[in-house]
Amino acid sequence: MNKRIATIVVPVYNTKKTIDRTIESIINQTYEELEILLVDDGSTDGVSQVCDEWTKKDARIRCIHKHNEGLGLTRNRGILEAKGKYIFFIDSDDYIENNMVADMVRKAEEYNADMVGSNFFFENREENCLLKEGVYEGSEIVEYLLPRLLGRMKYGQDDFLNVSSCTKLYSVDFLRNNRITCKSEREYIWEDMVLNFDCLLKAERIYIVQKCYYHYCYNGDSLTHKYDSNKIDRIIKIYSYFQEMISTNNLADESKDRLNFSVMGNIRMCIKQVVLYCDKSKAIKEIKRICGNQNVHRISKELKNQNLSKVQVLFNQAVKINASHIVYLLAKAQNRKRGVIQ
Repeated sequence: MNKRIATIVVPVYNTKKTIDRTIESIINQTYEELEILLVDDGSTDGVSQVCDEWTKKDARIRCIHKHNEGLGLTRNRGILEAKGKYIFFIDSDDYIENNMVADMVRKAEEYNADMVGSNFFFENREENCLLKEGVYEGSEIVEYLLPRLLGRMKYGQDDFLNVSSCTKLYSVDFLRNNRITCKSEREYIWEDMVLNFDCLLKAERIYIVQKCYYHYCYNGDSLTHKYDSNKIDRIIKIYSYFQEMISTNNLADESKDRLNFSVMGNIRMCIKQVVLYCDKSKAIKEIKRICGNQNVHRISKELKNQNLSKVQVLFNQAVKINASHIVYLLAKAQNRKRGVIQ
């Protein structure tokens, strides 16, 4: 391991249109001691050849070609191959500010941190999580940071830790010594949250930076932005997983409250996607199935009205009594308000 090098892992899959921008933002970092691993996950759009060309332009770049396994397992290949002291994960359709690596490595070195977290831009708008900048260690991590990784406590409150692995620096030794790996997004819908939950349970020291460095770029073709009939079942699966983790690690009730708020927010999003992409009769049938789920009913009962907006209270009450027609109308109204109604 080279103690001066920071490894940047870029999982690549069919991103020929955006890969150059991503790589240029990395090679232009003010921190020059880089190992750049382009891990091609069985791409079919010609980006594999683009990656190979980049290895000829910059000696710091190495390209690894492998069969398709998905984002999480592709990141794991990067962890396995990394020669640096620290590791970053950058998606191949996004890009970063040129001082990201230097700033975050400096904090990791200064505070001997296992992780450094930062914020991000979405469509050039800053997305700040209002946590105090500074070092967190020992019980502060489990009692303060860990619940906030699970999301907001209530509507309008931004004291949460963003879950994205792309806004984090990780110590390579920390990951390897604790046998922490990335999970497959094909198994866990919130794979980044699972990874960072594991890290926060094991970390001795974490530094939080208030700055935004990472540019998350909207991809209209992404599965995140389309209706998937299996998505609600995957959300319930991850909810059950974190319920068990909260119980096993004896975390405070705040963790459960934050998890409930996050999960119900994603359930509302699923329902709005159902209304957007399905005809009315099919949408109402699917909403009835969602509202009838035992775990969805449980979450709706446990959510506290004082933590919700007025619209969220109405939505939650309708879900609780499985009033599928009312839920449909509320979701349609929300879609229309946001200008996404078809």
